[in-house]
Amino acid sequence: MPLNAIVVGRPDPMRNMKFNISVPGIPALFNMGFSKVSGLSQEAELIEYREGDETLAQHKIPGLVKTGEATFERGVSNVQSMDAMLAWKEAASTAMSGPADGVAGNFRYDTHVQILNRAGLAERELVLMAAWPRMIEYGDLDANASDIWIATFTLVYEALVPGPIPASVASMFGLQGGGITV
Repeated sequence: MPLNAIVVGRPDPMRNMKFNISVPGIPALFNMGFSKVSGLSQEAELIEYREGDETLAQHKIPGLVKTGEATFERGVSNVQSMDAMLAWKEAASTAMSGPADGVAGNFRYDTHVQILNRAGLAERELVLMAAWPRMIEYGDLDANASDIWIATFTLVYEALVPGPIPASVASMFGLQGGGITV
């Protein structure tokens, strides 16, 4: 088979240009569009361990799980987008200062990042568990430039959970099909 032959039946990788963000706990932040999302990561700390009577090889053991900080960028366009940003900012101010004394405040929300196909339907989903805004930054204003005014939101989160595994992929790994969440 030539190196440049097309493999029939192999799907193309997903495109990263169509996505939306939802924060079900904040109605103003349902299906919100952003121009860029970065920092979707999670890693396990590496612990190396060896006992004196073992061979020269060390055991590699997983330790604490660390997550990244997700950064969302969005152009500020009109009153509606500002309302959504203000809702997010309100959640952030609660997180930054804490709820008022004697008031139960929950500023952590599961944040859903849906990756869409060409038709605009969700193909995959990543959930940032117990996320809260750590920083909100509005871009520079410059009367001599013709740039878009960008607002940047930085979220911290406790876990990054992929959405359901399609049945076809689950069967390749001997898992039960469809709806499995890892």
